Amino acid sequence: MKKFIALFGVGVCAVAGYVYIEQSIESSVKDEIARQFAQVEAQSDIRMSYKNLTVNMWQSSLNLTGVEVATLDGQALLQVDDFALVGYQPNRLPEDVTMTISGIQFTKYAKQLFGDIKADTLLDSHYQFTTHSTLEPQSGNAKITAKLAGNELFDLNMSLGLGQTTDLYQVSLDMQQAARELAVGEQLGLETQLQQQTKMMHAVMAVEPKTFSLSIANRGKLAIALDELAQNQDADLGQLQAVYAKQIALLSIPEQLKQGLTEFVNNLGKLDVSLALPSGTRVMDLQKPDTLSKLSRPEEFADYINLKVDSSH
Repeated sequence: MKKFIALFGVGVCAVAGYVYIEQSIESSVKDEIARQFAQVEAQSDIRMSYKNLTVNMWQSSLNLTGVEVATLDGQALLQVDDFALVGYQPNRLPEDVTMTISGIQFTKYAKQLFGDIKADTLLDSHYQFTTHSTLEPQSGNAKITAKLAGNELFDLNMSLGLGQTTDLYQVSLDMQQAARELAVGEQLGLETQLQQQTKMMHAVMAVEPKTFSLSIANRGKLAIALDELAQNQDADLGQLQAVYAKQIALLSIPEQLKQGLTEFVNNLGKLDVSLALPSGTRVMDLQKPDTLSKLSRPEEFADYINLKVDSSH
């Protein structure tokens, strides 16, 4: 019985400690969010706010609901149902981080700013934006994916595979830490900024861009949205498609990309584009004369980056 009571006491203390720590963390997170929002307001003409905050220290996650983006005089521009961040730790490299912004929508006031421009389908839709990034600190391999979905409009997906990114992430982490130590409205000294920029440039040049993919798919109402935009120019969807097709035909790009873009513009179905650079290629290598010369020879450049394009209805 004594052992049970002792274990029960330990359990109660553990739960109490967890609650206390989580409340302390939530308080510090609120302070950090307030600081970030104040920085945004000081550097722009918008004000951000939220209704509720939830923090889970075990999952390294935070959740904001009822987010609003407004003008400085309080006119709401955007409303966001939910903002979720999972896996992010301010003082550690981002090994597995997911950010989801759900229920993004324009307010009535924002729609009025467009005046007579017809874009009802685009402005009345809800949007969701998601990013997911992973990093292997030892190898430096990283992958970043992003998705923007428009309610019954489109799905836009992007994926980027990188190598030798650890130094880049570390420099970025150091810069964030330095920014957090500043008061609202305060800026780093010129010498410090130059040092940061130099480190960032060197880190970026050493990164190995490995793969990239981009896809866009019509979810049903894309044609309606584009037709509305065309009406602003006293045209219709067919005329708009014809104009885009002519512009694409004049581009100096690989033939398979030209064909894929043309088919997507005409059919508004799905377009997938991917590429994979030769192993060991660094950002600095892309600036070498022999690489840049390939840009003037689209088909050779397409082979160099292993370009793949697919368009379907």
